[in-house]
Amino acid sequence: MKKLSIIFLLIACMASFALAQDVDTSAQADTNNRGMSGFTFLKLPATARQAALGEAIYSNDISASAMFGNISEIADIKGTSMYYTNIMLYDNLFQVSNFALTTKISERMALGVMAQYLTTDPIEITTLDDPDGTDIDYKYHDMALGVGMGYRVTRRFSIGMKAKFVEEKIYNTSATAFLFDVSTLYRLQYSNIKIAAILENYGTDTKFSGNDLWRQVDTTTGSGIPDETDPDRPVEMNTKEFGAPIKIVVGISGDFLGSNSAFLNDMDDHVGTLYASMFKTNDQKESFHLGMEYQFIGLEGFQFALRGGYIMYQEEDWENRFSAGAGLVAHMSDTYALVIDYAYKTHEDLDESHVFSVGFNF
Repeated sequence: MKKLSIIFLLIACMASFALAQDVDTSAQADTNNRGMSGFTFLKLPATARQAALGEAIYSNDISASAMFGNISEIADIKGTSMYYTNIMLYDNLFQVSNFALTTKISERMALGVMAQYLTTDPIEITTLDDPDGTDIDYKYHDMALGVGMGYRVTRRFSIGMKAKFVEEKIYNTSATAFLFDVSTLYRLQYSNIKIAAILENYGTDTKFSGNDLWRQVDTTTGSGIPDETDPDRPVEMNTKEFGAPIKIVVGISGDFLGSNSAFLNDMDDHVGTLYASMFKTNDQKESFHLGMEYQFIGLEGFQFALRGGYIMYQEEDWENRFSAGAGLVAHMSDTYALVIDYAYKTHEDLDESHVFSVGFNF
């Protein structure tokens, strides 16, 4: 009971930290703060397994993919693990690459690094004078580089922390920030139930700067600028500060099928797990995420999984989303394992998304 009290205290602390970084809503009445945060690529599912399970998964990661979910779980990975994800979004308009590497440094602790990169193909600049193009291209990209650690405090309780540097850039204009994630996981002895509490993207506000924000202004027309004698005075535009999408997650998972289940526990070759999570960010209402995973573990050295997920949004004009996917784990030895995952996501107005991931434990 004392351990459960500590967990709920941690959840309350996470909520207070997130609420401390409020968004100014004085000019956005009844808009739910939508569009008031930047670095929105951090909201995208980072792995195929996350996408397939409706982003509800924050437990049972068996590779370095835990760097993008519940980082406390990297302490349970044996040896070293690598994980890579490729995502093509919205008719290949955006390409996303995510990479993570973790390694065990003691029986209870592991360290990890991660990188996320979202970019577009080169886009030609057009102007009023050159509507057909200027033969000058620009690119848009988002980037996150992070380092973190996971620690198995007790047999049932784990905690993890991650610091990351994020950048959003379009042509010569960019914004950067340092953000922090905190993750906890508590394991019950009943039906393999696990409870997760996550705080993501907590950090300082930032704003855009760069050469593209400089303009030549004629100050000879009484503009109020101190020196009103220069017809081509260079002036830098002052942009508004913004923060990252701070997210609080409370999730739970449990087995309904398999040897650890409290119900259908006489089917040793099968494992069925249910996932449920609630997300709250500082720029939109709560969303509810459901996922179900079935694994067949009866083949020697192989595990095969089928997955499905569903996201329920409270926003009236946001479509609820279905997702599905599959996964394969090949154990080449007690130490070496290959992980391959795929996910398919539907969208109401845009083309479907395909997510591919591959991991290797050694």
